[in-house]
Amino acid sequence: IETMESLVEIFCDDDTLQEEKAEIIEELMDYYNQGNCGLVDWMYESVMELCSETSDYQIVINKLEARLPKESFKSYYQGLLSDLYEIIGDTESQRKALEKNLQYGMDYWRLAKYWFGQGNEEKALKIVNEGLKKGEGRKVELYEALQKHYQKQNDYDQILALFERKIAKNELDGHQNFQHDSTYKCLWNFYSKQNNYEGKTKLLEMRLINNDIDLDFYKEAEKTLHATDWQVFEPRIINNLKSHVQKQKQMKPAWFPYGSPTEITVLAEIYFYKQDIEMLFD
Repeated sequence: IETMESLVEIFCDDDTLQEEKAEIIEELMDYYNQGNCGLVDWMYESVMELCSETSDYQIVINKLEARLPKESFKSYYQGLLSDLYEIIGDTESQRKALEKNLQYGMDYWRLAKYWFGQGNEEKALKIVNEGLKKGEGRKVELYEALQKHYQKQNDYDQILALFERKIAKNELDGHQNFQHDSTYKCLWNFYSKQNNYEGKTKLLEMRLINNDIDLDFYKEAEKTLHATDWQVFEPRIINNLKSHVQKQKQMKPAWFPYGSPTEITVLAEIYFYKQDIEMLFD
């Protein structure tokens, strides 16, 4: 690592060593392509710091293109190639690299981002929708792009439909709970600004139905709902948690603590918040 840092420092300070620098870049990329040590990421970063001429970047491109057919996981290296083509201004080769082997959500997002950069929003959104249907793995950026498009159109019905789609496909941001999902936060903020009680109630109902329950949810529902609605909604929260704990108790051996730690903890937090000490001890 220290040697590579020294190489970068030396070559960046001396323009007369272009030929020697090109040899170093080539050798580092050959070793990088072997992938047989824990320093490959550091090597690539060093190579990028060494590159200053188009010819330098072309060496890296040639090495990666030679490696690509042998790789089973092509997405990562196609992303690197796309970035390199962008650096040297070869947008045609960048597009062709991005269009190959579309498999993961991030593959579709890189291609959509290219078309956004070219000012072709229609083409970009088409790719976004294709990625949401066909892409595997992470799709956060694809959902965000479509959400922003609907926000520009002030079409929050479509954003709600988008959120329902994320729930149905289990594709909330990072598979986290609702309140950390960007689409949920977008809808909640919009309904709050519009004083849309029905909209906020719908979101709370969606969280309850999908078992996204914690103390913050309990407090938010208590603060949001009218007194008569809260009298009906609050027991549903408690019963939901109790039901899940009971199911776990029946499934596990008697010696194993029944219920998931999350559900039991949430129940305890709610009882403590309510100062229901009898149920807290229970």
